[in-house]
Amino acid sequence: MKITWGTKLVIFMAMFMGFIILMAVRMMKEDISLIQTDYYEKGENYQAIIDENKGADSLLNFQFNQNNSESILAIKNLKIHPISNAKLQLIYLANKANDKEFDVQITDTITSKFDLTDFEKGNWIARLNWSDKNGKHYLEKNFKIQ
Repeated sequence: MKITWGTKLVIFMAMFMGFIILMAVRMMKEDISLIQTDYYEKGENYQAIIDENKGADSLLNFQFNQNNSESILAIKNLKIHPISNAKLQLIYLANKANDKEFDVQITDTITSKFDLTDFEKGNWIARLNWSDKNGKHYLEKNFKIQ
């Protein structure tokens, strides 16, 4: 039996339409949520975050170090002034349930270290908010635990 070009075209169109329907069903099942629930409010106040971020790199330094046995997030105070009432947020991009928040005290130029060995593997964001006599400060670093 010989298949004509019209039959081939109908078969191809049916397969293509099936593929499109399959992709639409898969996309509808995908959970696409925002990383933060207050996304729009933070967007409106983004200039304040930019202002808090200015000069924060000269005050603190984030470093993520990972070797075979451990993962460490180190925060080094680059100035002599101690930093109190700081909040460190560790945000896991794949699952909000794994987010962590810590109160941090950073004294003098000592490096504060956080052991991340038991944390989930994947992409993380470290956010540090603090205030001092010069105002509010904000520092953010992306890192990946493998």
